[in-house]
Amino acid sequence: MLLRSRLVLLYALFFLTQLVGLVYTENLQAGTRKTMVLLPFLVLPAIIVGEAKNVFVTKLYSALKFAVPLVFVVMALLYFISKDFHGLGSFVQLWFVNRLGISQFYLVFLLLLPIFFCAKDIENKNALLNTILVSSSSFFILLMNNFTGLLFLVVALALFLRNLFRNASKGYFLVIMPTVIVILLMVVLANPTIEKKFDPLITTSMEINEIKVKNKYGYTRNTFEHRLYIHYLAISDFKNNFPIGVGTGDTQEYLNQLYRKNNFLVGIKRELNAHSQYLQEYLKTGLLGFLSLSLLFFYMLKHCQSRNSIFFFYILFFAVACAMESYLNRYHGVIICSGIIPLLMIYGANKEIK
Repeated sequence: MLLRSRLVLLYALFFLTQLVGLVYTENLQAGTRKTMVLLPFLVLPAIIVGEAKNVFVTKLYSALKFAVPLVFVVMALLYFISKDFHGLGSFVQLWFVNRLGISQFYLVFLLLLPIFFCAKDIENKNALLNTILVSSSSFFILLMNNFTGLLFLVVALALFLRNLFRNASKGYFLVIMPTVIVILLMVVLANPTIEKKFDPLITTSMEINEIKVKNKYGYTRNTFEHRLYIHYLAISDFKNNFPIGVGTGDTQEYLNQLYRKNNFLVGIKRELNAHSQYLQEYLKTGLLGFLSLSLLFFYMLKHCQSRNSIFFFYILFFAVACAMESYLNRYHGVIICSGIIPLLMIYGANKEIK
């Protein structure tokens, strides 16, 4: 079964492209470290697919639905009684980002899970439980200073309410929908910084020359503009690393050189990565890395779409987010992609994964 599983083979192919990039990388130590971060791609999907009928896999799925909100609620209570308490608006930054080193970009995808689980389990008609799970997950996403997370939350809630309207009884619908809406409105009204999440829509310039000038003579704070400028610099230099990239371990040094050449002050100071997993893979191993990652996401989406699985949208969110963030540079993103997503594909499938 494992040898016939296209999913497992595509994960393995993506991992093997990292080894190809090690052959011609100059910084072998950095390349080896980056490759080891992706080692779960070779192991976790094979274990999950191979044990798809194991009761443990089903229990693991069920645990995720409840464990994610529970962990955040417990952490919030501990934060509330701790000496670090500086308002709920600082909770995620102080206790997850600063203490645990987990970026908000990864936390968003964990908190979206219960919303998708509840959208799929609406037919169970457990109104109170689903209300608590959806509301708590939405509450913590709204606390984050993350515009991308806010956009994904809006779409996820729309999908949840769509399923609610289609599948739930009238009484169930009238109980859960007003409750969720009221709770979210209370969070929005109680959070004085909510408007800051919409700053990227107002302050971001799409003119590359303007972004270039601003970042050449000052330390700017618009991270969306930083991403646009990094992508522009790397794409403009494609001819110098086509078609095999610069090597698995040399991507950061290559980007640092581009920053120095263009006097990108924030990039020089913070040594920013590519902020796009697709671009990151192209820089590592050229077309091979870019195509192997794209093919993996394409297969996942096609698989879920063919089975009308709501997790299609979760995977789509992750694939889209990878265009603006290098999610697989850290273990947190690797575990989501190689551990959680295969679980969702198995749970949402009516047929065996091929």
